[in-house]
Amino acid sequence: HVYLQANLKPNHFDYFLNPNEQLANQLARGLENVAKSRRLVVFMDSYEIVDRNDIWIRSVIREAGPRVLWVICGRNELVHSRQFGDEFFKGYADDWPRHLASFGMWPLSVADISEYFNMQGRTLSKEEVNSLSMVTRGRPLAVHEAAAVISSGESLEEVLTDMMKVGSNDKIMRS
Repeated sequence: HVYLQANLKPNHFDYFLNPNEQLANQLARGLENVAKSRRLVVFMDSYEIVDRNDIWIRSVIREAGPRVLWVICGRNELVHSRQFGDEFFKGYADDWPRHLASFGMWPLSVADISEYFNMQGRTLSKEEVNSLSMVTRGRPLAVHEAAAVISSGESLEEVLTDMMKVGSNDKIMRS
């Protein structure tokens, strides 16, 4: 500690000791600067991927200021505090009770999936739509990715087979 403090510039010492905090502060300052001249919306999908960095995301949200709108999506309910395994999750409503709009997003229905593919220029049979609905669990991202892979030349059967290998659909990857 003493050696580093003696050999580093004072502002570099803080960077070395608290890199996550420093990165969060710099990101917040950058977002705040952008938001001064134009509207800024930050989208975060699949929030469960970054949940271990939640403390830093909250710091960025706080420090970026009120001109930045955050849209955070995830499979886990993020609004309310609760026990989460061995840990306690502090819901976003605890930090921002008056500035939080929560929208529950439901899986796509069989009719929604059929209509989505129709809009993409591909008509699916009732059996195909039911199979796709079952394999994707109606998750919009999985349906979108399936449509993208099919439009690149893969058959629906190949896509369904590949997606069934994933099993729980916890990992949805683009071919």
